[in-house]
Order: sequence, then structure tokens, then C-alpha cells
Amino acid sequence: MMAPGGTEITGFPPRGTHPANLEATNPLVMWAYTNLADKRLIFTKKYLLLRQDPVVSEAQKVGLFNRDTWAAYLLNGEAFVKRASADPAKPYTDFGCSFETFTNNEFLEIETLGPITKVEPSRTVEQVEHWSLARNVSLIQQTDEAIDSLLSQLQAAERQH
Repeated sequence: MMAPGGTEITGFPPRGTHPANLEATNPLVMWAYTNLADKRLIFTKKYLLLRQDPVVSEAQKVGLFNRDTWAAYLLNGEAFVKRASADPAKPYTDFGCSFETFTNNEFLEIETLGPITKVEPSRTVEQVEHWSLARNVSLIQQTDEAIDSLLSQLQAAERQH
């Protein structure tokens, strides 16, 4: 759960072109209360942004699948980044989501999901996430190019630590 007032960014799997890539590449999942006209949601060709707004109490949730599941949450010049790997050969809940995000007026949730797994008695299963933090980051525009630049900055910071 993330503090109020920030903006989350997550990525879609690599995009393609028509007619070269005619097959579906990933789900974009909605709940009964999902509202794609919600001003807190912003779609670009490569990214999905969700802004947490303490004034808007309406719940909002979307999910998707991405082999390289990740999300960044920007707030007050800082970024929290969460990464996980997903296996497209395995089944996932909620129509195949490896990532889900929810917000209301109190918080924003960044959730990675593991595959559906039968766990035998005395056995365990784990979902591995990699977290990182960065300071002095900002997103000037909500465009693919600006987000690409921000992500390059965040990846460089991750490699330094």
C-alpha cells in the first residue's frame, strides 16, 4: 500500500505493429467497478499510469499480465519500484493477471501475483519481488518518451546499489 498523492506507472509487454503482430499479447482486466473513463487513469502506448487522489473516494482497479511485471510509484521526488517475473506458461488468477493495482481516497495498492500453485502439506511457495528506492526523480510529462527517460534513470540507480 502506497501513501496518498502519488502516481503509479506500470508497463505493458512490448508493443508490436499491424499486420506483423496479429495475435493477442496480454490481458487488460477490469472489475465491475473499474471505470476506464476515470481521470486518475492514463494510458499511453507503452504504459498505464494511475494517480492516487485523496479527494476521490471511488474505488478503481485494473490488472494485466506482463512477463516482466513491474511498477513504480512516484511521490514527492522519490520513486518506489517493485519488480517480479511472471511465467506465461502457467495459469494466473483474475483472467491471467501477474499485476493488479487498486486505489481509492486512502491509498494505492501495487500487487504482483504468482501463478496458481497447488501447495501440498508441509510444502511452501514464494513470490519473489525486488524493491528499490530512488530520490530526486520527477516525471515532467506523461508520455512514452518521458517515461522511458525516467525508467532509464531508475534502472541506472538500481545498478549502482
